Amino acid sequence: MRHFFERRGPGGLGLALWVVVGMAFIAPIAVLGLRDVELENNVGDWLEPNNLQARKFRWLEKQFPHEDAVLASWDDSQIGDPRLEEFAEKLQGKADSNGRRRGGLPFISKVRTPLELLDRMEQNDVTRDESLERLSGVLISAGKLRLVLSETGKHREKAARAKIAEWSKSKLGLEVEVLDKIQDKLLTDNEDATDEEKLDEVLASEHDLRVSWPGMKPGIPATIAFQDAILDLRFEDTDGDQPTEPIVEDAFFYPGAPVAVVIYINEAGMADKGEAIRSIRAAAEEVGIAPDTLHLSGGAVAASALNQAVIKSSWNTNFPMWMLHHRSVMLLSGLVGLLLTFYMMRSFRLGLMVLAVSYLTPLVTVALVPVTGGSMNMVLIVMPSLLLMLTISGSIHVGNYWKHAAARDMRTAVVEAVEMARKPCMLASFTTVIGLLSLATSHLTPVRDFGLYSAAGMIISLVMVLYALPSLLQLWPPKQPKVEETEHLYWRNLANWITEHSTIVTCVFLVACVATTSGLAYFRTETKVIKYFPETSRVYQDYAFLENNLSGVVPVQIVAKFADVKRGGPNFAERAKLVRDLQAKISQLSDVSGTMSLADFLPTPEPLPEDASRLARLREQTAARAMETRVKEDKNHQAQALLVVAEEKTDFSEPGDELWKITAQVAVLTDVDYGDLMAQMDQISAEALRLEPTAGHVVTGMVPLFLETQQEVLNSLITSFGLAFAMIGCVLMVVLRHPLAGFFAMLPNVLPIGMVFGMISWFRIPVDIGTMITASVALGIAVDGTVHLLTWFRTGIFENLTRKQSIAQALEHCGPAMFQTSIVTSLGLIVLYPAELLLISRFGWLMASLIGMALVADVILLPALLAGPLGTFIERQVRKSMPTIVRAEPAPPAASPVSLKPHISPSRASISRQRD
Repeated sequence: MRHFFERRGPGGLGLALWVVVGMAFIAPIAVLGLRDVELENNVGDWLEPNNLQARKFRWLEKQFPHEDAVLASWDDSQIGDPRLEEFAEKLQGKADSNGRRRGGLPFISKVRTPLELLDRMEQNDVTRDESLERLSGVLISAGKLRLVLSETGKHREKAARAKIAEWSKSKLGLEVEVLDKIQDKLLTDNEDATDEEKLDEVLASEHDLRVSWPGMKPGIPATIAFQDAILDLRFEDTDGDQPTEPIVEDAFFYPGAPVAVVIYINEAGMADKGEAIRSIRAAAEEVGIAPDTLHLSGGAVAASALNQAVIKSSWNTNFPMWMLHHRSVMLLSGLVGLLLTFYMMRSFRLGLMVLAVSYLTPLVTVALVPVTGGSMNMVLIVMPSLLLMLTISGSIHVGNYWKHAAARDMRTAVVEAVEMARKPCMLASFTTVIGLLSLATSHLTPVRDFGLYSAAGMIISLVMVLYALPSLLQLWPPKQPKVEETEHLYWRNLANWITEHSTIVTCVFLVACVATTSGLAYFRTETKVIKYFPETSRVYQDYAFLENNLSGVVPVQIVAKFADVKRGGPNFAERAKLVRDLQAKISQLSDVSGTMSLADFLPTPEPLPEDASRLARLREQTAARAMETRVKEDKNHQAQALLVVAEEKTDFSEPGDELWKITAQVAVLTDVDYGDLMAQMDQISAEALRLEPTAGHVVTGMVPLFLETQQEVLNSLITSFGLAFAMIGCVLMVVLRHPLAGFFAMLPNVLPIGMVFGMISWFRIPVDIGTMITASVALGIAVDGTVHLLTWFRTGIFENLTRKQSIAQALEHCGPAMFQTSIVTSLGLIVLYPAELLLISRFGWLMASLIGMALVADVILLPALLAGPLGTFIERQVRKSMPTIVRAEPAPPAASPVSLKPHISPSRASISRQRD
C-alpha cells in the first residue's frame, strides 16, 4: 500500500498539496473565530453545581436579595468627612421629590454610607456610642489605639515614642508602629447632636499618639494586655531615688477613621465589571478623593483586576514594544520559541515551517472555545503557550528525522521521516493526552476546561506534526543537509560514561530525589484570588490597606433559622436577642474584624426580672409584635437584605422558616486557617442556638467556597496525577511487554515531578489552581523523551547491537532532539515569569523546571537504568521476539562510532524500507 505522501488526490495532485490548501483555508476562519472569545473569571462558578458549599451559596443568593458589593475607602477618610455623602450622591444620584434617584452611574444600584446606617440605628433608639460600636470593623474602623501622654511623656515625646516601640517588642513581642495623633473631623456640626455626644467626641479627639500592630483588634486578650501594661510604662530613674511618673495616662479606642462606603453593582455593572470599577474611580476623583488614596475591594474588583491581568499578559499597552517582557509575555514566549527553533534547525525554511504549524495549532484550538460554548479564564489563558511549545517540540523531532533521512536521499526523506516519527510521536502524544484528560476528572471548572481543550489541542498538534509539516517539507524542501550534521559524538561519549558509572549515577539521583521530595511535608495549596497578584500590585495594596486599617474584606454568612414562627416559640425580640448574642460571640474571633445583622438596627430592650408581673410580660409581647410588624411591613424593604421568610422547601430550609443573616468580615491576606475558622463558627452557632429547639443555622459565603476550592485543588492534583500515572504506566508496560520494565521506565518521568514539587514546598511556595495542572501535564510531556529513547534502544537491540551500543546509539540519535525540544519549550515557558498574574508566572517557571528536570532524568537517569535492570528486561523481551536468523552473537564494541541510519521501527515492513 502506497504511503500517504506518495498518493495522488483530486486533480492528480499530491495529497500534500491538499493538506496545505486545507491549512490555508482553516487559518483565516480560526482568526475570525477569535473575535468571539470571551473572558470569564468568576470564582463562585469554579465548583460544580452539586457541591455542598456551592449549593449552600446558591441557596443564600436565592433567599436574600443579592448584588455584588464594592467596599470603598480612602486614606484620610473619617466619620465626619463631607466627601462621604458627595461620593454617594455622585454614584447613586440625587433623590427627587418622588424619592427616585437621578443622575447616578448606570452601573450602581445603591450606596450605603456609615452616616446613613448610624441614622437608621438611632431612629430605632440605639445610642450613638452603641451604633458606632456595632459598625466598628464593618464600615467604620475601630481605629488605632489612642494614647494620652502624661506631662513627662509630653515633655519627652521623642523618647516616649522610642520607649514604647522598644518595650512593646522586648516585653510583649509586638512590632508596634507609633503614629501621630489624628485630627478628627467631628460630627458636632450636627445641630441634633446632644451635649453628651459632643463631649464624647471632644474627649476622644484629645490624644497625643496612636499605636498599631499587625492583628490588633479591640477586646482580644493581646490588646487588653497591652492597654493594661502600657499604663505602668516609665522611664528609667537615673538617680534611683524615687519612681518616675508613668509615660501614658490613658489608652483607648474610638471608632471613626478610616471609614468606608458600600457600593452595590447592578446587572449592567456585573456585565462590564472593568467599566464599572473605572467609573467608580472617576466619581471619587470628581469629589476630591485623590486616585492614589482610593482603595477598593470586592468580588467585582478582584474579577476586574483578574481579567485585566490576563489581558495584559497578552497585550499591555502601558509599556512600549521594546519592553516586550512587560508588553506581552505571551508574544515574548512565542518569539523565544521562534528564535530558538531557527537556531536549532539551522535552516531558515525549515524553521519557518515549524513555526507555521506550531502557531496554527493553538490558533485553531482557541477558536474552538467559543464554538463549544466555553470561555477563556485565568487557567485556560496559558493553554496557547503550552500547545505552541509542545507542537514546536514534536516538529523539531520530525525535522531532525527528516534531516537524518534527507542526508542520504532527498526523494524518500519525507516518507522515511514520517515513518520514523509516527510511532514515538503518536505514543508521546497519546501519553500527553492521557495526562491532560486526567484533569477532566477535576471538580473545578477551569481545570476541567483546561484538560479537555488542551487534549483536543494535542490531537490537532499531532495532525500538524505528522501531516501538515511533512506536507510543507514535501512541497518546499529545504537544502539537503550534510551527513556530518546528523552525527553527535558528544552524546555517544556521554552515554558511554553513564553506562560505565550507572550504579553511581542511579544512587546519586535517588539520594537527590529523597532530599528534595521530603519537602512535600510542607506542601500547601492556595485558592484566594487576591494571592494571585504580587504584593506590589494596586489591587493587593488596596486589600492590604482595608484589612490593616478598616475591616476584613471577605464575608462569611451565618444564617440563623427559626422554624415556622407563627406556631409559637420565642417572640421577635427574643429571636433578635439570640441573633445578637450569636453575633457577639462570632465577633470575638480574632480573625473576624466585625459583624452585621438586622439585630444591629434594633434596640436592646431591658430584660424583665424573673418576678415581673403578667402585665409587664404582656407589654413586652405587644412591643415585640409591633417591632416585628414594623420591620416586615417596611415599604422600603430595607430589612429584606438581612431577614426573610422562606417560601418554599429547599435542602436547607422549610416553608415559613424565618432566616436572619449575619455577615462576618474576615481577612483574606493573612495565613488564617479557614478550615479551623469555619469549624469555630459552626460550633459557636450550634452552642448559641442549642437551647432553642426551633432554631438552626447554615454557614456559607465566599470563605467556605475558598476552603472547598482549596481542598478540591489538592484532591484534583492527587486524583489527576494518580490517574495519569496509572494509565501512562499501563501503556509503557504494554509497549515494553513487561510490568517491571514499565515501572522502571516511569521513574525518569515521576521522580522529576516529585523533586520539583518537593523543592517548591521547601521554599513554602503554595500550589494554586494554575500550578496544580502542571503535574499531570508534565508527566505526559516527560514520557515523550522516554518513549523516543526507548524506541531507539529497542531498535539497537533488534539490530543485534550490545546493550551499551544500543544505549549510545539511542542517546546519540535522540539526545539532540530531546535537548532542543526541552530548551525550546522550557525557555519559551519561563519567559512567562514577568507576568503580573502570579498564576501565569508560576505556571511558566514551574513547567520550565519540570521539563528541565525531565530532560536531566531522560538523558542521565534513563540510560543508567537501561544499563541496569530496565535494559535487562527490554533486551530479554526483544531478543525473544527476534527471528532465529537474526538472533546472532552481539556485535563487538565498535572502535569507531556506529554510523547512524535513518532507523525505523524494528518491524519487517520498516526494515524493508531502510536503504544502505
